[in-house]
Amino acid sequence: MKTITPESELKFFKNSRKDSSLKIVELFMDAVEKRDSYKIMQIAYAVEYLKYFKVDGDRYRADILCAKHLLDNEGKKWPIRKLATEIKWPLSDAADGFSRLRRLCRELNFPLAISRQIDRNK
Repeated sequence: MKTITPESELKFFKNSRKDSSLKIVELFMDAVEKRDSYKIMQIAYAVEYLKYFKVDGDRYRADILCAKHLLDNEGKKWPIRKLATEIKWPLSDAADGFSRLRRLCRELNFPLAISRQIDRNK
């Protein structure tokens, strides 16, 4: 089984971004060659849509999806605290057990490991 290291993650993300950019350019050039105005408009709509992403919320969402992809390939799960650390989630949310992050993980179907509960009566 392949070990996930920060170096391998960085390499994967750089390659993934590069591959995505090349595919977009290839789609656009194909549409221009074929004089496919519909495909060109779809690319334009996608770019327009990207302009309205919220920087904070979507950065976390993107980081969670990237980590999900890596973990799904390895068949592993992370505890909520490890995910929060990796994506630099605001620590102020730790007091309530990262409830906002948990909801986001449920929405994105992120593979969370079962967390140990802290006994607050001790």
